[in-house]
Amino acid sequence: MSSKHKKISTNSPKQNFNWIALALILLFTAIVFSSSIKGDWLYNWDDNLYILNSPNVFDFSIKGIFSEYEVDNYHPLTTLSYAIQYKFGGLNAASFHLWNLIIHLLNVFLVYRLFFLLVNNWKVSAITALLFAVHPMRVESVAWISERKDVLYVFFYLWSIVNYVLYKLREKKKYLAYCLLLFLCSLLSKSAAVSLSVMLLVVDYFIDKKINAKAIVDKWPFFVLSLVFGIVAIHSQGLSGAIRVAPEFSLLDRFFITNYNLGFYLFKYFIPTDLSVIYLYPQKIDGWLPWFFYASPVVLMLFALLSYWFKTSRSVLLFSFGFYLVGLMLVLQLIPVGRAITADRYSYLPHIGISFLIGIVYVRLEELFKKNKPIIPKLYLYSLVLFAIACMWLTTKQVKVWQDSLTVTTNAIEQNEGNYLYKDFIYASRGVAKDKLEDYASAILDYDKSLEYNPTYYQVYYNRALDKEKIKDLSGALADYSKAVEVNPSYAKAYFSRGTLKINTSDLAGAIQDFDLAIKYDANMIEAYNNRGGAKYMNNQKEEGCNDWKIAAAKGFKNSQENIVKYCK
Repeated sequence: MSSKHKKISTNSPKQNFNWIALALILLFTAIVFSSSIKGDWLYNWDDNLYILNSPNVFDFSIKGIFSEYEVDNYHPLTTLSYAIQYKFGGLNAASFHLWNLIIHLLNVFLVYRLFFLLVNNWKVSAITALLFAVHPMRVESVAWISERKDVLYVFFYLWSIVNYVLYKLREKKKYLAYCLLLFLCSLLSKSAAVSLSVMLLVVDYFIDKKINAKAIVDKWPFFVLSLVFGIVAIHSQGLSGAIRVAPEFSLLDRFFITNYNLGFYLFKYFIPTDLSVIYLYPQKIDGWLPWFFYASPVVLMLFALLSYWFKTSRSVLLFSFGFYLVGLMLVLQLIPVGRAITADRYSYLPHIGISFLIGIVYVRLEELFKKNKPIIPKLYLYSLVLFAIACMWLTTKQVKVWQDSLTVTTNAIEQNEGNYLYKDFIYASRGVAKDKLEDYASAILDYDKSLEYNPTYYQVYYNRALDKEKIKDLSGALADYSKAVEVNPSYAKAYFSRGTLKINTSDLAGAIQDFDLAIKYDANMIEAYNNRGGAKYMNNQKEEGCNDWKIAAAKGFKNSQENIVKYCK
């Protein structure tokens, strides 16, 4: 270590990297998250979009993976990781969950490594890594397969910072090159990595106790990459409509929402109870947000006061809160995006800064009171042990929430009682979960509730119609198919299903009309040609029916090929 960087260490003598402490932390983490491996896919909660219905995952299309958006995100390395797993292991949910956990464990190691490099104190590193690793707000990122992008981008993000610190300490350009390469990998895993260019300035301040113009200019390649991927992210979000679905708020409202978010993740760090799989935007009553939004600026005021009062620890405070703020800067909802105001997964990176502050306070208390009042650091350590144990217990409970689609959607409903925003989708999602369990009657009740919130939700009419068919309520199913196409006249699937139902109720002419409309709006719907062929054949239009079967057979539909052999001479 060069002499100019010795000041970043604590006053304790040089310590060895404590592998035993690290091994125990990794073991505890693996234990508390172990039941996540038993989790299922979350149907209709993004797993279907990013993995189960992704052509790039199934086709292993490298060109598609790196040239196309996946839903509303550009994260080709994340999609590539899914594609590799599918190619070699199929759609085994346990395998996907296991790799999420493995990457999280690697991140725990990198947190330990990073802060040992920064302060040369294994106790600080151990406390930081442990509180980061087992906190219940980590569950969403680890136990939800679709959030692979979170753990993966942070893996490259932290590894990049580790190499930057090595560059600062050893002054070898190769580490800066590794840092830039890993930054690119992080960006290709999730666009939220654009914040790293600013995070490196936070690291500069902690090491050098200042940020000068040269430090900013030297990072121009990082800022260029951040700009490019930031533009890509804005473009993809705009295409998906994620910005448009957020509620409308005034500029003043956004100010208080941003401050609320700063306080939310801090509050939930210390009191991680009543966690939700989705936190909906607040409803304004008589034009006003809930009172605690207007009290939220106290968080920034408290930070400013702490920095003023504790001048000797200012660099530690600024670094810790800087890490926290930079980690959150893209998800503070100054410009509301999506339907959720906050999310547990957004805390994955910023909570590292708070964990570090807690760890370094313990070491400072040891230094100050070890001789005259040793009970003070001991009491602090005991409280940390109790907090860590509580976190591990809460994490094991929270993992159960993310076990399957039914547990997730039920949590979303229970934790957002009284808030109507986005409830149509949540009830619809639970209906899909119940469909998977073949609990059709209960699923219909959830679809009923969804339609109460949104009477124009045509996909829900369609899903409810399918379930009504399964419980032999054919007239109810017919009415729901009709309602679906009334709301969306180009909904080909509903015409097809209604036509199939009409065959079963002997309304052959009506069935043919529906299949005509299904083909009109989706010319590639092979099943519609096949079923129209059957309806025409039964309606004594045998030649026309055989022609439809020939069209479907030419497109590779096996049933049509069999029908031609059996009925068409």
